[in-house]
Amino acid sequence: MSRRVFKTRLLTKGGFRRDEVTDLSSWLEIGLEASGAREKKILQHPHTKKWYLAKFPKYGSFEIVTEIFNSILAAELGIHHVQYFPIVYKNKLGVVCESFIDPIARSEGLEELWEMKELVCRYSGLPNTEKKFGRDPEVLKEHNLDNIFLILETEFGKSVLPPFFEMIGLDALIGHGDRHWSNYGVVVSARNNQIRAKFAPLYDTASGYLTEITATKIASEAELLKKTLRTDLCNEEWYRVKRAGLCKITVPNDIKANHFDLMQRIIAFPTMNCYKVSVAKAFRNFDKKLPRAIIKRYFNDLSEYRVQIIETILLTRHRLGCSVLSI
Repeated sequence: MSRRVFKTRLLTKGGFRRDEVTDLSSWLEIGLEASGAREKKILQHPHTKKWYLAKFPKYGSFEIVTEIFNSILAAELGIHHVQYFPIVYKNKLGVVCESFIDPIARSEGLEELWEMKELVCRYSGLPNTEKKFGRDPEVLKEHNLDNIFLILETEFGKSVLPPFFEMIGLDALIGHGDRHWSNYGVVVSARNNQIRAKFAPLYDTASGYLTEITATKIASEAELLKKTLRTDLCNEEWYRVKRAGLCKITVPNDIKANHFDLMQRIIAFPTMNCYKVSVAKAFRNFDKKLPRAIIKRYFNDLSEYRVQIIETILLTRHRLGCSVLSI
């Protein structure tokens, strides 16, 4: 395997390891809300005073694996993503990442994350929509690629667009189906009388790899799931139908768009076509040996069935994405 594999370090400055669970039960919980359907807590490191976001799974322990796996994969592909590590907090297993918002600057009103939810609601003129979930049909109608492109370019300029389109490419590669309007945004900061904006590092990328299938279901429906692995997951056309691989960013007049619909829209739209190279980044940098190599190094106890699901989905989606992008 090429030497570019494993750019990410096993041990971070915070002392977390990917190969063992760190107990954060003694850390101070900051009384601030964090958006999303999963339970989340903002914790403060007892010595550095840095803030960390702890997140707890909805479907079970495999969701912890996919969150960590996808953060490693993104880093290996050269895409800016927060790095997750396994933790336990008051008897709950989950993941943690360091906050990309400076707590002091935030407390002084000098830095904050603007979620796409806030921006879409402001531009759509539908403030009440903000109270709805990112999966609501009215939300999906407004949360479309053309609107997002216009908002980002108008509000923040072209500098935030390449990482946005890199996100589109990464989500298409892994089949991430939960990039709703609270799962990405722009960090806005005020320094030296200047307002600066940058696309936030990616976060909340646990969806994909049939995460919702629990270990109990695998045991009770083993033969059926093996058939799915042998047939559907190897079939490129299975990923093109509207019921499979939907994402929460839509295209105009189609709230059931999938990732490859988005990619075709970008290629066909003259003002977005120049960002095709950003969409293609995840696909160009992907190495077919990388999924199993990451699993072997960090998730050695993962069942072979789970390994095959991850590998098959990534390899099949990679072939399909390269075909759509003509690379």
